Amino acid sequence: MNSTRDKFWPKYSVAVFDCDGVILNSNSIKNNAFRKSLQGEPRDKVDAFIDYHKNNGGISRYIKFKYYFDIINPSELKNNEERMSAALDRYATIVKQDLLNCEYIPGAIDSIKELKSHNIPTYICSGGDEDELNEVFNHRKTSNLFNKIYGSPKNKIDILKILEKKHNLTKGVFFGDSESDYIAANEFGMDFIYVYGVSEWIDGHKHKNTKSLEDFNSI
Repeated sequence: MNSTRDKFWPKYSVAVFDCDGVILNSNSIKNNAFRKSLQGEPRDKVDAFIDYHKNNGGISRYIKFKYYFDIINPSELKNNEERMSAALDRYATIVKQDLLNCEYIPGAIDSIKELKSHNIPTYICSGGDEDELNEVFNHRKTSNLFNKIYGSPKNKIDILKILEKKHNLTKGVFFGDSESDYIAANEFGMDFIYVYGVSEWIDGHKHKNTKSLEDFNSI
């Protein structure tokens, strides 16, 4: 085991990971799935939605689609709830298969195994659908690396409130790639490490008290 990495982990009592762009190389997958799920919608509206999605990483798909159908492209002639439901179904079908097959962020799985070897609890705290995430990691045979996998419809603040009852989060670390990750970590006094290799959050380096890693091989 790398001696530098071996000294790094024991600083923490708990480790929390976002999923997309942090454990799975799946940010581009989500972009493509959102675009395909809105096939037939006006191109300029879809482009505006993709920009909104990229600028609001880590937020539930349900909130994002609601924003599209309520704000970006509402319709007085069609049932917006039905449009949203159909888009959500298309999105779930597209993204699930891609999540089963995408690559891991370099070093992520080895790092999680190292954390487990130090008896440090590990959790996923994601904006992705919780049931879908559990199914994906079960299929990939890596769900056992985590004490619990959390996702939407819970938001990240609510997930950390659950973890706060079990752990001293001020001695914990949050690995994320979006502003929502940074905000959640700050709310609970956690160290925040910005994993920027495939992140779409261009301002991540600008925040105070933020450490940065391209991927987990950089530790």
